[in-house]
Parts: sequence; C-alpha cells; structure tokens
Amino acid sequence: MATISPIFDAGATIFLELAFTDRNGAAVTPTALTMQVIDKTNGQVVYPTTSVTPPVSPQSTLEVTIPASVNQMTRATAKQCNVVIISATYPDGSITPSHFPYELCNPSLLLVKASPRTQ
Repeated sequence: MATISPIFDAGATIFLELAFTDRNGAAVTPTALTMQVIDKTNGQVVYPTTSVTPPVSPQSTLEVTIPASVNQMTRATAKQCNVVIISATYPDGSITPSHFPYELCNPSLLLVKASPRTQ
C-alpha cells in the first residue's frame, strides 16, 4: 500500500509533534535526538544533522519546527519530496531513526489542465 505524504507550499513552516515509545509501546524519554531534512527528489541535504533537545518526561510530546528557510525548492520543479529523519537514542543505547516524508509544491510551476465544458 502506498503512503500518502502531506503536501505543503514551498516556503511553508512545518511542525511535527512527536511522542516516543519503546518496543512495547510504553512512553519513554530519549537521551538524545537529532534531526536532518533531505530533498529526496534531487538528492540534497537541505538541513544538516542537528541536535534537538529531548522532551522532559516520557509523557511529554515534542514539537519540532522545520523552518520556512528549509522548505525551499532546490530546483525549478513543480514538486519536491523531502524527508525529515529524527534519530532517537534511548536509555538502553539503541538508536532508532524515524522517517517523515512530505512534499513541497511550487504552485507557479504546476500545470493545471482544464477540461472542456460541454453545453
């Protein structure tokens, strides 16, 4: 089954709300987090790996902001697929990357087909 990625206009600020669980589904607080954004369409890193402050308790969620400056089109295309990679390090030493794909669209380059109107 195909996954449908959310679509945003180029230049939008995007917010991710994250919660962390262990393999049994119990809430857990990571000891370290990193974030990176990659333009998969053109194979470019648009936001290098950066440390993110983990939530303060297992029950807390964490809001991560992908700034508008990161969500620019890297080439003159109508659409671009980006992916946010959040890597969490857990108290047992395990590291788990999670991928959050999304699409950017450049409305000025989208072609709109009008269907003929019939009488």
